Amino acid sequence: MRKKKYFFFFPILLILLLIVPCFTLVDVLILDNVYSGEKYFLNIVSNGASISVEFLHSYDKDHVVEIFEVEDNMFKPVKVVYSSDTYDYRELRYNSTSRIEYGRIVLYIKDNVRFKSITYQIAYLAPQKLTVTVDDESYEYYLQWFGKKGEAVKLEVVKIPYIMFMIYRRGVNFEK
Repeated sequence: MRKKKYFFFFPILLILLLIVPCFTLVDVLILDNVYSGEKYFLNIVSNGASISVEFLHSYDKDHVVEIFEVEDNMFKPVKVVYSSDTYDYRELRYNSTSRIEYGRIVLYIKDNVRFKSITYQIAYLAPQKLTVTVDDESYEYYLQWFGKKGEAVKLEVVKIPYIMFMIYRRGVNFEK
């Protein structure tokens, strides 16, 4: 009789050990095309993950890199790198320290501001590169992969079950 109990106990325990982790909540970086409503589940992220967006400023014709850090499912601006300030006066946006490094202006942001989401407009001409760095692994995406020129895309971090991330991410090829 005792052997029968163990016979059923171990398979059930094994099944539970395999299934329970699938329902663990994970923080996922989502890119949402505001116009089409399509959502793209990019990466599992955690506190300290780095998100950078590199683009060509339409007025200054200058490459700009905005760097954020994920903190409690929000985006904390960390640094902005650019060369020209003829239009935006970026240093007025944040409490920051400015330095010249390798011929570029680098703002080190001191503010403790955080954003629930970040929205960008897909450029008409120049590519916009989104780089996600998690645990020293970098993943690159281009905003043009996620919509048409002129459409807005929103980045945010949400908690979802791991199994849902795997389902949404399965078979997705971001390069178009």
